[in-house]
Amino acid sequence: RDLHSFPTRRSSDLQLGGVSSAVDDGLSAIDRNAVNPVGGASEEREFLIRLLKSREERAWVQTLLLRDAACVLQIAVNVPGAPKRLAGDELALRRTEERIGRAVSESWSSRVYLVNAAGPAVLLAFREIGPLSLKSRAVEIEEGETWCRVMDLDVVTGTGPVSRVALGFEPRRCLLCTENSKVCAREGRHEMSALRGRAAELLLLVR
Repeated sequence: RDLHSFPTRRSSDLQLGGVSSAVDDGLSAIDRNAVNPVGGASEEREFLIRLLKSREERAWVQTLLLRDAACVLQIAVNVPGAPKRLAGDELALRRTEERIGRAVSESWSSRVYLVNAAGPAVLLAFREIGPLSLKSRAVEIEEGETWCRVMDLDVVTGTGPVSRVALGFEPRRCLLCTENSKVCAREGRHEMSALRGRAAELLLLVR
């Protein structure tokens, strides 16, 4: 595989004017509720700012990769709350990347491994494979083994992210129940400790 990488960069070093996130517009409800209130408003604000900048950094890398690619696959671990790291997250990334390699016929043209306040992520650029086909393969992996429920595989093009729902797939389910994960997060149906505990349990299943 023809692998290229970009230097590791801190979010604070980036010039991000005019680049909007292709993955998330702002912060999700579950992220806004991620910080323990006893930490104080200033600590919560600092975390949320770092998280938003980190997502902008991911979008910045996506933009660079899309200059010479048809689409980008971003692989990340969906860790509820803060911090955005759990034991086994890097192993889960490697195993998911291996599954992508087996699922698609085209080798990626560029690869970036990025670690920041949003957690670790692998970004793979593809020049020829269709984004809809890639997204279908990604959803099949997300819905495969039990531990893959904690993985996020986002396909991004020059016009934005490819939706799993637009391809006829069901929305992602909550880690703790069968409901739409976004609805549960927005309504705060589950304790953050329970969500993080379930994510940690799933990561223990990775081999």
